Amino acid sequence: MNAMKSRASLVRAGASDDGVSLVEMLVALTIAVVIMTGVANGLVRALWVTGDSKNREVATNLAASAIDEARATTDYSTLLGASGTQTVNGLSFTVLRSVTSYLSSGSASPCDGSASSYVKYKKVSIKVTWPNMPATTDPVRAQTLLAPGVSSFDPTLGNVGAKVSNALGQPVEGILITLTGGTTSLAQYTDESGCAFFDSLSAGSYTAAASTSGYVSSSGLSRPTQPASVNAGTTTPVAFDYDRQGSFLVALGDSSYPAPAAVPVELGNSSLLPDGTQTVTGTGTPRTIASRFPFPSGYTLWAGSCADADPEGASGSGPYNPSASRGSATLATSTNPPTKTLDMAKVRVVVLSAAGVATAGVSPVITHSGTAPCDVTESYTLTSTNNNGESFASLPWGTWSVTVPGRTLTAAVTPVFHPTTSEIYVEVRVQ
Repeated sequence: MNAMKSRASLVRAGASDDGVSLVEMLVALTIAVVIMTGVANGLVRALWVTGDSKNREVATNLAASAIDEARATTDYSTLLGASGTQTVNGLSFTVLRSVTSYLSSGSASPCDGSASSYVKYKKVSIKVTWPNMPATTDPVRAQTLLAPGVSSFDPTLGNVGAKVSNALGQPVEGILITLTGGTTSLAQYTDESGCAFFDSLSAGSYTAAASTSGYVSSSGLSRPTQPASVNAGTTTPVAFDYDRQGSFLVALGDSSYPAPAAVPVELGNSSLLPDGTQTVTGTGTPRTIASRFPFPSGYTLWAGSCADADPEGASGSGPYNPSASRGSATLATSTNPPTKTLDMAKVRVVVLSAAGVATAGVSPVITHSGTAPCDVTESYTLTSTNNNGESFASLPWGTWSVTVPGRTLTAAVTPVFHPTTSEIYVEVRVQ
């Protein structure tokens, strides 16, 4: 009896030592992975915070050094904006110095002050940035005030205030403004109010220019200029619309009806001078329309530079395409440019002999005709006709004439393409 109890005890003891099940092991591993992931993220975050703190400490020292350098300037009138880089521990820091002049009028920005006011003092602002700064990390900034020199009160001298605003009318900091005239050549960076102020200038004619990589003016210039005539005892205001350049992609017509390579693209925006439109030449589809000012209202787009290619184009006698619309506007963006497909006439040109037999292997030429003005000459050679005498193309709206090189037409062919989604049939008879 005792022997049987002993064997039962051994069986129960053996059962308790069978080990963990597969499910228990998976649960344990999952918990371990979660814990290790948290630990790893914590270590990464700690390393990032440590690195960011070191970079901020270096930037703070660079800002303090730049402030000391500005304070040591003995010639007040020569203290202008500057931008440069300094490499510390293998990392390149950008140090931007802007100089703001505060006028006797008490205005927030000297570019908005009274023409007859004078400089009371200058504020030197230092901004330090470094590569791969997180979006949540602010640049390191430092500021100091300097008293003006005697020349700031010279009634025979004048000033120029250049104000830079972006597409939303907001001030743009850090834009390089140069001022040249005679033997004078000065450079200044806009401050936080978007102002670059040049004081103590001799009376005369000057030219102000904005120039910063990746920016464009509302007129499409990467380096816009403005004349500035300086008179004694006054401040001459100069304004620039200047913003990060945007772009968009344009696809021409229907891919089943290949558009000629060099069809120009027309841009529409009421702020474009002189008439609210602008022609952009180029080749291929899709193509990139680059270096565009990012108007908040965007651009309307259509193919072709002629007035009758514009869905809303009009002559003195009325619209070319009644009830047609340019469609929705497209925004030019500096990141992830959008794609716009332009509606065009889907044309099937069929070349037949005088007897009505298909003519293969010829390339029709279609040329804009009529009285509608064009910004560029438009004439396109279409693809060679197939065995059915057909050539397919996407073409701008408007009036056109068709010819076949090396062949004589039995009658002139001048089709007019109005906006439609249907295929347009054009028959050409040749001898």
